[in-house]
Amino acid sequence: MNISNYTSLFVISTILIVIYSLFRRNKFFLNVFRVERYESKDYLQWLKNNRLVSYPKEMVIPLIIYIIITCIFIISSIYIKEIIASYIIIVIWVILMLVSIKYQRKIGQNILLFSKRLKRLIIFSLIVSTIEILIIVLLYMLVFGENIFYYPIILLGMTIIYLEVPYNILLANFLVKPVETSLYKKDYELAYDKLSNIEELKTIGITGSFGKTTTKMITSKILENKFSILKSEEYNNSIKDIIRIINDKLNRSHKVFIIDMAAKNIGDIEEIAKLTKPQIGILTGIEQPNLEAMNNMENIMKVKYELIEELPTDGIAIFNYDNKYIKKLADKTYKEKILYGIENPEELDFYATDIKVYSYGTSFILQDKEGESIECRTKLLGRDNILNILAATATAKVLGLSLDEISKSIESIQPFPKRLELCNIESDIIEIDDRFITGAKETNKSIEIVNGFDGRKIIVTPGLFEIDRNRKQDDIILGNSIAKIFDYVILVGRKQTKDLYEGLLEEAFSKEHIIVVNSMEEAKKKLSKLMKSGDVVLWENEFPSI
Repeated sequence: MNISNYTSLFVISTILIVIYSLFRRNKFFLNVFRVERYESKDYLQWLKNNRLVSYPKEMVIPLIIYIIITCIFIISSIYIKEIIASYIIIVIWVILMLVSIKYQRKIGQNILLFSKRLKRLIIFSLIVSTIEILIIVLLYMLVFGENIFYYPIILLGMTIIYLEVPYNILLANFLVKPVETSLYKKDYELAYDKLSNIEELKTIGITGSFGKTTTKMITSKILENKFSILKSEEYNNSIKDIIRIINDKLNRSHKVFIIDMAAKNIGDIEEIAKLTKPQIGILTGIEQPNLEAMNNMENIMKVKYELIEELPTDGIAIFNYDNKYIKKLADKTYKEKILYGIENPEELDFYATDIKVYSYGTSFILQDKEGESIECRTKLLGRDNILNILAATATAKVLGLSLDEISKSIESIQPFPKRLELCNIESDIIEIDDRFITGAKETNKSIEIVNGFDGRKIIVTPGLFEIDRNRKQDDIILGNSIAKIFDYVILVGRKQTKDLYEGLLEEAFSKEHIIVVNSMEEAKKKLSKLMKSGDVVLWENEFPSI
């Protein structure tokens, strides 16, 4: 075999492994790393908790087969040196790699956004993989020269590189860290100076375990008729995200800057608040799911309260007084505060009464402690959304809007796509699209909302997509809940929904009313034959992209 043939085979194989690792596996873990806010500790914890996602059997088994075959090939090569065997191994490698790479899922609905930082990380991860490949090739050349017979050994090395992609990203992040630190310091100083030089800017900080993004969107909609608004982007709510928004988009025409603040560790919200100096702080609520990130509820409450502590002496703190954890924080606050909620209205500054659910959405009476009230209609569904509206109402009142102005804006707010979105409002069949992938708690809230409607109830779902130790049990419990409320269930994916199916049967749900299909398209066809006037259909969750 001459050197040109050898080079051709190497190039083809290298291109294959780079394409596979970068555009599939590498992309997957870059997305995870981004979701974990580029924190190596949190990313490692994710890998530890999700070993079967990082190394699913559908991916690992083909590669183990290749490793075994290659080991057999190397041992047998002592006695047999037929070049055809080498070609067979190469073909087997390509086939098994194709089988392996087919199984890699995207995390929920998160999309890989090619920010400048991510591009730098991609470049460094490519450099790491390239160096590893070159080391393998160099060692091969030193031992075997240009002998193509042992070329499967190079492919074996590339397979190992492919498997270790999750950890190569950590190495790439370590190498790029000095660059990121230098750029972060420069960007922070630029953002700080920019904010300091914009007079009369009102900054609103929002944090909580839930509701902060929706509250930000509702507040923005209510205020935009009176003020020029800038808000942080959806799910981009870390200190680095906020710095980028300030540097790229904030200008002197903006009068209100609305930020939802996320935290992984104690001090995260304090850092954002010291930069942005909010005059109004909103605490939407605290729930148990964040415990793993910060060890105990006391730490969670502490980190959320950092926003209130950083408010100026004349700042205003707005609290969801229905939430027992937020209530404790509100009660210890001596700065000016506004309390909102639905329960115990005698204690609240803003509250909602007479909440009713209709085919067009929700109606309620918005009231304040001064006795002023107004009827409101919204296309949003659910108690949580009413609370989010109340938080936005309190903020708008602080900034000078009347209840009448607020009410008109509330009616104009459109549902957020795939989040309890009412569809086909004019038809005689109510459809609720809640397919934005959520966890067990959110799904159960959706089910409770559907329970408030009259008519036959139908749910279309592939089950839950939370990746944790309780997945099986959560699906069974979800099946129990569905069985108590719905008349028909369309399950998408036989294997995916087997635990949910088990939960339905535990509650003696009729097998004749359970329809199992293989895809959402098939579900739509079955549903079209099943639906009739007066039905309520809930589209809950959907398969992640493959």
